[in-house]
Amino acid sequence: MLMDVGFRIYVDLPDADNRLKILKIFLAKENIEPDFDIRSLANATEGYSGSDLKNLCIAAAYRPVQELLDEEKKGNKYDKTPALRPLNLDDFIQSKAKVGPSVAYDAASMNELRKWNEQYGEGGSRRKSPFGF
Repeated sequence: MLMDVGFRIYVDLPDADNRLKILKIFLAKENIEPDFDIRSLANATEGYSGSDLKNLCIAAAYRPVQELLDEEKKGNKYDKTPALRPLNLDDFIQSKAKVGPSVAYDAASMNELRKWNEQYGEGGSRRKSPFGF
């Protein structure tokens, strides 16, 4: 992704290890199954930005809520408010069908952006003037 704030900085999409770190932050306070394989989720979300991962987590967290709402619509009555079930990998798989990556992730376009960054970007090999401009 390119951000234009007077100068341009290329911010690459997170790799699997960084997606894992991001997902751990987003899911830290969520009720997830004890055997939830967060690494599998990180590996399955190639091309997702941090914002995309946040949207995916929100969509997945809504699934147990939606299940309770659906049960209420069917007329099921509860003596007390039922607890939400823990999130599982299937919640994310189902949500992934609705929440895809926002960046067109293909090797050719990403390589072009990386080349541009090397040639023209702030993080590239462009030589800076000793005068600051």
